[in-house]
Amino acid sequence: MSNSKPHYFAINFIRSQRKGAKAWQGRYRCRILTGQHKQIHSKMFAKEDEAKAYGVKYVYQLILGIDQGQSDRVNPMLTTADLIDQYLNRGPGRTISMSRVRQCLWWSEQIGQTRLNELEPKDIRAALARYMDEPCTSYNRTTGDCRPIAGRKRKPASHNRLLAQLKGVFKWATEEDNPITESNPSQKVKALPENNELIEHLTREQALKMLDIAATAEWDRAYLFFLGLLHTGCRKSEWLGMTWDRIDLGDGTAFIPAKLVKNRTNKTLPLSPAMITELRRIRAESPAIGNALLFPSATHPSKPYNHARTWDRIRREMDLGSFRLHSLRHTAASLHLADGRTLSQVAELLGHKSLGSTNRYSHMSAEQKKAVTAETMAGLELSR
Repeated sequence: MSNSKPHYFAINFIRSQRKGAKAWQGRYRCRILTGQHKQIHSKMFAKEDEAKAYGVKYVYQLILGIDQGQSDRVNPMLTTADLIDQYLNRGPGRTISMSRVRQCLWWSEQIGQTRLNELEPKDIRAALARYMDEPCTSYNRTTGDCRPIAGRKRKPASHNRLLAQLKGVFKWATEEDNPITESNPSQKVKALPENNELIEHLTREQALKMLDIAATAEWDRAYLFFLGLLHTGCRKSEWLGMTWDRIDLGDGTAFIPAKLVKNRTNKTLPLSPAMITELRRIRAESPAIGNALLFPSATHPSKPYNHARTWDRIRREMDLGSFRLHSLRHTAASLHLADGRTLSQVAELLGHKSLGSTNRYSHMSAEQKKAVTAETMAGLELSR
């Protein structure tokens, strides 16, 4: 490290976040800074005197040309790309989805050449701003290519997921058992506000029409497919990947193992009487053995059926525009809540870990609000 630029240290008091902690309880952080106010090293101490003594010694050794404390803590030559590479190659027992791998590689392309001790929050914000200005893209899992989608802008949620992944990398890098770096510039970058309240869903009448169209589709199991999505509120991948050996018609349930569930927990779907009737009809017509798919492809039975053509027909005949298949999950939640079910009940049915996710579907329409207000406040008035 060059000693041509002056260095100095600063002491910051970090108040304890422990519940009930007093104002004087906490730790002292000694930050070693360059003449351009860039931090190159930091360390925590229980006492202020210890932090000051460490700062004096550290700066003095820098002046003498001794790279004290850098070789075992932070490699000053380490780039962000090096850090991300170490994160992606953490060894056995560490799995990461392909979508997160793509996010990490995107960060490596954007700020990978920047050294960790020079990376600043403004660099991260600039990269995210460029990302939001670019056209929205669609990823092809088969070819690995991304193609732009005309007329669609990136949403704040995309910005926030990308930022969250970078924060995850730095969180791992600053863990006490693996202190690759001690600074985390991503902490000072704020997420964008997301508007998740406006969620499309079908009315009961629209849902019935959808099932009526599905019953007349070329695909002989289209009715069961859409009936299952609507009655259970499960995700498309969970229902498409269902196998006969995980369905218990006697008990009226279908089991989904944790590896196929988004939040990685085992899930049991309750089967409605209408679903059980349809399942028995299909089983009687074409008996299934073992772990055969419930919705197999006609040409490749080991792969799920391609439902896109049937879904396009339903959207076209009902004039649903860009209504997504995933919104049938929102429809199931909205119908349950409109029928008087509690948030905790619906959260259990959908497999949500928190009520915050379920609460997005709980908003009533103007007509529902008027009806509830009129019913509750009836008689609470003066005769005039």
